[in-house]
Parts: sequence; structure tokens; C-alpha cells
Amino acid sequence: MVVLVLFIGLLNLLVGYAVAVSLGYGPPTLLDAWEGLTVEPHYAASTQSWDVAPEESAEESAEEPVEETPEEPVAEESPEEETPEEETPEEETPDGDSEDAEPENVETERPGEQFVEASVLNFKVAMIKSCIALNAIDTKLRVGPFETELIHDSLKELQDDCSAYMVEQETAAEQFSERVGELGELAKLGEEIEMTILEETAQIETTLSNISNMDFDSDQDVAGRRLLDELHNLLTARHKLQDGQDNAFVAIARQEDRLGDVEDRLKNDPLTRLPNRIGLETTFDTWWKDGWHKTRELCAMLVDLDGFSNINEDHGVLCGDRIIFRVARLIEAEVGKENLTARFAGQRFMVVFKDVGPRAAAKIAETVRLSLEQTVFMNVTDQINLTLTGGITAIDPSDTPQSLLERLEKTIDQARNAGPNRVYLHDGRKAESIEFPSIKVEQRVIKVS
Repeated sequence: MVVLVLFIGLLNLLVGYAVAVSLGYGPPTLLDAWEGLTVEPHYAASTQSWDVAPEESAEESAEEPVEETPEEPVAEESPEEETPEEETPEEETPDGDSEDAEPENVETERPGEQFVEASVLNFKVAMIKSCIALNAIDTKLRVGPFETELIHDSLKELQDDCSAYMVEQETAAEQFSERVGELGELAKLGEEIEMTILEETAQIETTLSNISNMDFDSDQDVAGRRLLDELHNLLTARHKLQDGQDNAFVAIARQEDRLGDVEDRLKNDPLTRLPNRIGLETTFDTWWKDGWHKTRELCAMLVDLDGFSNINEDHGVLCGDRIIFRVARLIEAEVGKENLTARFAGQRFMVVFKDVGPRAAAKIAETVRLSLEQTVFMNVTDQINLTLTGGITAIDPSDTPQSLLERLEKTIDQARNAGPNRVYLHDGRKAESIEFPSIKVEQRVIKVS
């Protein structure tokens, strides 16, 4: 029994260290521990430096033959269950203190770091494991048919996952609440994340209540659809919490001026092979320190796919991931690899144009919009049409990354208020719709099944 307890304690310690290192914290000698606890993504993450124009690659673009189906995208990396071969990290406290003990100098110099390591990282580990389980249930149900054994097996797996996740989330939430006071100026951000945690907890409790009152024997088709609906609601809440955590990570790293120290592997989205939000922010950090926003003409575009949650709900997470992958290729092909394209969050993408004026950037943005509008995604026999809403603006010498993102968010909100499938241009004073009647694009069909 004692050996088992010690083994579990060592495993938890290594998982904590590995995830902390993966997010740019901890000594670099622990990178091997992270590699021992994760599975390499099927798509190699890009490590392209955007300080210079990238070289052309052999990667397929949206202009390739549309009949080809993309490789299976991998959305998440899963922590392995096996203990890595590396010995316990030397950084453990020599006097035998608890594994949660933290060096005094870290607490003094980086008040937000304990919050990241003891709270956000724990949420991330729990969510990765749970999302993989939920995605597997979703895929299995959609393969069907809805039979009694499949329904009851899926129900039990969903209940078990919700229960296990609630336990892990409750522990992480308690640690989070204890450390919110350490965020100082970022306390409001901590309060927002706490609210999102409460919302997700309420969603899980609602799901457990709903499925406990369902009749799973009278009508298998209805039962199967209800289970898929509950899975969709859970994944939506989980992705919202994930976005909040990423925002917290970026905000804290920026506050501590540590964006330049983030590990390269954390800067890429394994699904799209584009820089992610963290990669975008670290690039901004470098550009601003080098004065690019003052010496070069830069424009930025933020686009949001309209009604994308309906695709995940109607066709499944796997289909949604494949469409996200293809949209990434389409955008990258239209804007050119000399510009920076990133997956900002979920179904949002951001492009930063280098040495391009606002009108030229607006024309490219309109081309992207029209190209997506004229694309049909084929999922088996289902035709899926998709549009986007976007905002574009020039980057002013007085801008900070935060002020730029705030202006883009306001611009895209104005565009959405006017209706979906449009792009607005902010000229520094106001945002207006853009139109280029001369742009013509051909319809294309892309298989995603």
C-alpha cells in the first residue's frame, strides 16, 4: 500500500512538472519529462520565425485538387499514463517538504507564476483528458447505428468522465481560488475565469441531471441524439474555459515580460499547423520591441467563422476539426505565406500583413471571404456551406498589441451586428463595410470525410 501511494505521488509530481515545462515554466532539463508524458502530434508544428519572409514549402494549399481528403487532424495531445524513465527532477526540495512547495525567490519575483503552475495547468491537464474521452464518445455515436448496447455504453462512459472531471476540476478550482489574490492587477481576469469555471460546473451538473432522467430504451434514435446534444454542450463550455485559460497565460506572461521565454512548441496549434494565440502574442512581443509597428506598414485582420458551433453539433467534432484544418489552408493560400496567419482561438483566425496598406489588405480580406463563401465542404453526402465575418485595421505607431486587438474586436462586433458574411475596415476613426465588386472567385468542393 505504501509503495502504491508513493508511486501515485511521484506520477502526479512528474505530470505537474511536465505540464508546467510545456507552458514555458520550469528548468529546461525537464523537457524530456514532458516528452515522456505526451504524444507527438500527427502534424509537425511549425517553428517558422516571422522576422523574415518564410520559404515556400511543399505543404498543400486550398488550390490543390479538391477531391483529396486531408490527413487526419489531431486536435489535442494526450498525457500518457506511463511514468517516464527520467529520475525525479533534482529541483525537489532537499529537506523533504511537500511536492507543492515553491522556492521563495519564485514567489517574490513572479507572483503570477504560482497561479499558472498550481491552477491553470491543472485545469489544462484535466480538460485534455476529458475532451479526448468526449470526442471519442461523439465519434462512436455518429458512426452508429443507435442500438441499445451502444447507447448504454456511451451513457456510462459519459457519466464516468463527467464524474472524474468534476473531481479534478473541484481540486483545481480550490487551488485557483486560493491564488487569485496573487494576480494583483490581473485580479479581474482571475474573477472572469472563476465565473467561467462556475458556468462549466453548472453545465456538467445539468448534463448529469438530464441524462439521469432520460428514457434510453423507448426510442434509440431520440436517445442517441440527446446524448450528442449533451456532448456538444459540454465541449462548448470546455472550449470557453480553455480560451479563458489561454488569455490568462498570455496576460500573466506579458505582465511579467516573459513572452520571449515561451517554449517554441507552445506557440503552435497542432490541428492547423499555424501559430496559436500564444505564438501570435510572442511574435507581437518581438515586433514591438524591435519597433516594427513604428517603422513598417502593418495591417491586421481578425475573422470569425459564422455559426461554426452548428457544424460541430450537426456533423461531429471530427468533421469540425477537418473543416478548421481546410479553412486554415484556404486563408493561408489567399493571404500568402509572407504574411503571418495564426489560429487566434477556436474558429477565429488572425492575419498580420507586412508592408501592405489598409486598402490592399482589405481587398485580400474580401477575397478570403468570397473564397470561403464559394467553397462547399462535403461530409459523406452532406454539403456544408460556411461564411465568415471579419474586421481589418492598420496598425498605428501608437498601438500596443492590446489596443490593436481591442480595435479589431470592436470592428468585428460592428460587422456582426450588421449581419454575417461581411468584412469591416476600421480607418482609425470608424469602421465601415468594404466592397470590391471586381473580385471573382470560382466555386470549389472540398471533401472532409
